[in-house]
Amino acid sequence: MDRLGLQRQGRRNDLEKIKEFIFNNKNYLLIAIFGLVLKFLFLGERALHHDESLHAQYGKYFANSFTKGFYKYDPLLHGPLLYNLQAIWHWIVDPLYNSAVRFIPAFLGFIVSLSPLLFKSRISKKSLYFLILFLSISPTFTFWSRFLRHDMLVIFELVIALWLFHFRPKHWVFFLGLCAGAHFSTKENFFVHSVLLLGFYGSYAIALKKLLRPSLRDLAAFSIGFLIISLPLYTAWFQYWPGFLDGLYRKSLGYWINQHHVERIKGPFYFNALIISAYETWLIVALGIVLTFWAKLQKKKWLVLDCVAIVISLLISFFANTPFPIFVSNFLKIKNNVDIFFFITTVYFSLRFTFYFLSHKNFSLAFWSYATLSSFFTYSFLGEKVPWLAIYPTLSAVVFISLLLPKLSKFQTGVIFTSLILCLSKTIYINHIVPGSERELISQVHTSKEYESLLFKIREQLFQDDNAIKPRVLVLEDNGWPLSWYIWGIDGVDFKAHYSSYSQYDFIFDQMLNPALSSRLVNTHERQAIILRHYWWPNFGELSFKNWLKLVVLHQPWSKSGEYQVAVWVKRNSFFSE
Repeated sequence: MDRLGLQRQGRRNDLEKIKEFIFNNKNYLLIAIFGLVLKFLFLGERALHHDESLHAQYGKYFANSFTKGFYKYDPLLHGPLLYNLQAIWHWIVDPLYNSAVRFIPAFLGFIVSLSPLLFKSRISKKSLYFLILFLSISPTFTFWSRFLRHDMLVIFELVIALWLFHFRPKHWVFFLGLCAGAHFSTKENFFVHSVLLLGFYGSYAIALKKLLRPSLRDLAAFSIGFLIISLPLYTAWFQYWPGFLDGLYRKSLGYWINQHHVERIKGPFYFNALIISAYETWLIVALGIVLTFWAKLQKKKWLVLDCVAIVISLLISFFANTPFPIFVSNFLKIKNNVDIFFFITTVYFSLRFTFYFLSHKNFSLAFWSYATLSSFFTYSFLGEKVPWLAIYPTLSAVVFISLLLPKLSKFQTGVIFTSLILCLSKTIYINHIVPGSERELISQVHTSKEYESLLFKIREQLFQDDNAIKPRVLVLEDNGWPLSWYIWGIDGVDFKAHYSSYSQYDFIFDQMLNPALSSRLVNTHERQAIILRHYWWPNFGELSFKNWLKLVVLHQPWSKSGEYQVAVWVKRNSFFSE
């Protein structure tokens, strides 16, 4: 057979392999495709969160100028990898509207939902179905797949690292170093996850009395892989050398340790438990089944000890007097009586589950029980309470439960699957019916649709033909984000101007109360109040079982939503005053 014939035969063989793969995995693929629809349907409907606008804009800066617009590491904005990817995407698709802005996390979310197929040979059919089903229809995983943040990129990197560790292809340690470098270049929770891995390594060494030591060759391969990806990214492709050390320790560690103590976004230790129970409600049912299974594994003395630990936690929670000492509230981050229960039980069962499964040499269950409880504790302990961090313990719990499924009865398995499927209504509600609602805790502090609609209207007018009348826009205080994403860099838009020229602008965005500006514009402009952001941040002191139940079942908050208004000064009797 000639060379051309061999190429044709090779293509036919490849096509047959693809057909065979699709046929053998058609059920899994159908579930994932349904998840793809959920991830991309009405993707641009929710107004851009101010964080999303920052992430998109810094990608645009880099896309506009490789030598002048590159990202210099700022711990508030995390690592550089996302901005490099956004820059490439901006070159491909310009201009970027909301749906296109969110393409990268949505696409990564879909790829991650297919990733359990990589482990098909290592897990049961039940586990495989469950993992793909969760990643396809989960309320929170779907929500963060539709949100331009770094976390979906981190999850993708962790999945690749997990596959490398399990299957160990040629040069796997080097590629594992690449994954670690990518994680380090994405977000600072690289340090958190590294510490948690060291914790499991220490637990393994204690339980089995065996210390695993990597060879110098493996350390070198890992380090080379780590540096190959992280060094170019943090130095903006060797244009800004201080960036690497800034990300490694000089800016990153100090900033986030300080944020932990400052608690910029304050909340109780149980905040992640509230997020998870409100949206991944099926996990409450699964937890009950897991504890029932756990009880059957235990000898009587250990079961009694577990019950005693729970009872003691409840008693301390009920009878502890508030306010707590500074050490308890500021260092341990225990803010109220409910926190005490979650703090004690998480620490206790993290040790019990991990060392039980290690002693029985079930390393998969040991690792994933440890990952679930240690990440839940850590992200609950960290001072800044934000809803997206709950996705890490949630995903670990999902893997742990999936590995337990073959050991459970058909009835228990059916209950878990059914409760997960019932949460599909939550997925559709928070992602497609009320995305970014001020009544949803997962929305955090979110840009109002009213504000975004105004910006779209102004941008449309700014993009008219050159011979058309275009508005002049001045942006002053409190409107930097997300406004900059929509109209930055467009002719006719200024972010500073002399007082004497204010009357020439058709739109002036400013803080709500500015007496000096009001006196200057009172004769030429009319002030309109508009909601920039709205939010629901609970009064945690009012939490009760009844209020929690209303939140879970009816999505009804137990306290009022808040809003932050800004002023838009519109020039009177101008072409754009209507």
